[in-house]
Amino acid sequence: QRQMCIRDRINTSLSDVDLCSVHFSDNYNGWAVGASGTILHTDTGGEDWESQESGITDDLTSVFFIDNSLGWATCNNNIIVKTIDGGSTWDIQEFEEDYALNTIFFVDAENGWIAGTLGGDGIILHTNDSGISWNIQWNGLSSSYDVLHDITFVDSYYGWASGGEAFYSASLGVILYTNDGGQTWIENTGGEIWGMVMSVFFTDVQSGWAIVEERGYSCIIHTSDGGQNWNTIENIEGAIGSIFFTDEINGRIIGGGVYIDGIYSKIFVTSDGGTTWSPQYCPADFDMKSIYFSDPDNGWSVGNNGTILYLDNSGPVEIDEFEVQCSDVKVEVYPNPCLSATNIQFTIHPSTSSGQANSRFTIIDLFDISGRKIRQLVNEVKMPGKYEIEVDVNDLPAGIYYFRIKAGDMVGGGKMVKME
Repeated sequence: QRQMCIRDRINTSLSDVDLCSVHFSDNYNGWAVGASGTILHTDTGGEDWESQESGITDDLTSVFFIDNSLGWATCNNNIIVKTIDGGSTWDIQEFEEDYALNTIFFVDAENGWIAGTLGGDGIILHTNDSGISWNIQWNGLSSSYDVLHDITFVDSYYGWASGGEAFYSASLGVILYTNDGGQTWIENTGGEIWGMVMSVFFTDVQSGWAIVEERGYSCIIHTSDGGQNWNTIENIEGAIGSIFFTDEINGRIIGGGVYIDGIYSKIFVTSDGGTTWSPQYCPADFDMKSIYFSDPDNGWSVGNNGTILYLDNSGPVEIDEFEVQCSDVKVEVYPNPCLSATNIQFTIHPSTSSGQANSRFTIIDLFDISGRKIRQLVNEVKMPGKYEIEVDVNDLPAGIYYFRIKAGDMVGGGKMVKME
């Protein structure tokens, strides 16, 4: 059973910045980008994050690093920023054309691709000189496809891009395929796709998944022949932000909150190639937009309001005290495991922020392992101090439960185990 916990939350001065893309070059060095030119960097696997100066104020849409030094980020207009020193400095490259650049992908230090739109038509750009120059490889002038949202490659030859018609109530989606590094792109080898194809992901030249959205609903489609044929493997109520597989059977989807088989969560996991999906506990209140794994055991996800999650894929989190997002809320749970009752002890420290009121509206919610809220334990204003509540669990079945404490803009949480 995989578990998830918040490893870190960016500092409160950036907590209102929406993040939309994350990428790690190894298990320690990672970057997250988002609104207003925001670039965040960690060299501690997400324990600490610091801001980097991008030099722009436009929204950044995607980030990609080849190693700890060389990386690029795209903007929602005609700008790319590039670094050769891990983000200490970023150089701005501005196109004359009116591009909207949605995503970027490199297979090595020289060869990369960007997908987006130009003048109402989908576009793919390619570089073979590390981004010094870019050339159009494909555009939607001869089709009705207005925008491309995602692009991915498994090597320097085989790649896929996805998007569709942007302005129609019953729109057609597109998945483009190349086997020659983008010299030629073939549209929808697997037939018509109804809905916008928001995300595409391949683990090798045969196995791939894509997310299709249409009027408030999503579906996951899968191919086992490189995209020649696509089959729907799951229909979902709600919007999915991103999909990522670490191999042919183990994957995750994240989003703004979706229903699968009547169960609600922001994160679902599969261990059978997507045939079945299980909800995962997610302590975040905000929509999640991007997910990335540096290896099968270490992943990260980012989303709105500065949310950054660390995804631990190695097994259950064997801790009684859940790592809190900021030092103003401290939490302990005892006994844990418990039989009939447990105690949640929490301390709210005075705010050190100028102008911040010390009294905080405090909510404590209890969730089951699927992320479903089963009861509210506290809902009242509390002053700084140490508090303890007893939680009666006699009526709960044995299993793992989570609780979340929100005291103003401070958030903490924990895990408790009910025994037979």
